[in-house]
Amino acid sequence: MVDTLHIEDEYEIPKFVFLCAAHVEGNFDDANGILGLGPASTGYGGSNAFTSQTAAMFHKVFCYCLPRLEDSKGYVHFGDKARENCPFSGSYTPLLKDTSDPNFYYVNLIAITIGQKRVNIGTSSGVSSPRTILDSGTVITRLPSSVYSELRSEFKGLMSKYPPVPPLDNVLDTCYNLEGYGKPEIPTMVLHFKNLDLNLDETAVTWKANGTSQVCLAFAETDGLAIIGNHQHQKRNMLYNIPDQRVEIGPGNC
Repeated sequence: MVDTLHIEDEYEIPKFVFLCAAHVEGNFDDANGILGLGPASTGYGGSNAFTSQTAAMFHKVFCYCLPRLEDSKGYVHFGDKARENCPFSGSYTPLLKDTSDPNFYYVNLIAITIGQKRVNIGTSSGVSSPRTILDSGTVITRLPSSVYSELRSEFKGLMSKYPPVPPLDNVLDTCYNLEGYGKPEIPTMVLHFKNLDLNLDETAVTWKANGTSQVCLAFAETDGLAIIGNHQHQKRNMLYNIPDQRVEIGPGNC
């Protein structure tokens, strides 16, 4: 479908091509569609990807800040407005390319520190393609099984003073009941990317079940690519600069 796309009152994009999803998985609540901001010039969306269709206007630069609370407001900006509203904080990590699948934003995640323990992110022998992606459409960060197992083991040790409870669901499998603990000591965590260390506070390290005192480690395991999900993006300016092949991460205002 082709129509004119309006972004606020400032931008008008004629003959914008809207795509349809042939197969949808997951719960999108009341959403009627998805704003896909992937980098692909081929593959999903191809030349019809938002970043491609608006390249002349926004120069393939955008930023967003995802709020932590449902009743808070986030924002997304494009082009010059992205640079103005998400000013460079001095921290960035290079975007990498994987020609076998160009539909994602790949980065080099080197290690994760939890408490005082550093867990290195290894790669299989001979594998040169990047193995970590940033994806705002994924909620919970996924890590390779060996990395997740080591991270979870350390988390359990640091949380040993609190009573464990059954898993929240089939994704979050390491959970605790913090009822009666005024100021629980949640382990700190740092994601070490190339050129950038991302410090996570307790709200990014754990997932809190609505209306309960139960918290779970906000990471899960995968047999595929590591994925840094949106729970760890929250309250941060995430500026994607595709021409310069970098993503800048700094404190947000959402």
